[in-house]
Amino acid sequence: MSLRFLIDENVRHEVSDFLKQNHDIKILPAGTKDDAIAAVADAERRVLVTHDLDFANIFLYPPSKYAGIIILRILPPTAAIIIQALTNLLTVLPEDQYSGKLIILEPGGFRIWKE
Repeated sequence: MSLRFLIDENVRHEVSDFLKQNHDIKILPAGTKDDAIAAVADAERRVLVTHDLDFANIFLYPPSKYAGIIILRILPPTAAIIIQALTNLLTVLPEDQYSGKLIILEPGGFRIWKE
């Protein structure tokens, strides 16, 4: 089984290429508004991967409504560090544990907020 990801336009293409190796990914056109991104993530049950902190607002985007939201909090956002952090997350957190969760991914690990 593999996860279904929706990759925000602000995520480096190297990260998308990495996820594409083992997972189903979708990238929306540049300039897609946050509400439209959220609607696709919800309708298609995709885990959203983004740097956009707007998606960390649990009142606008309640985690329980989504297949998962991963906020990349890695600065500077180098591809190698993001890929390493995602590899760790994907290794530690089973695929059935993303739904309904807001995951803050950092270089040294991750935090999970759930309702």
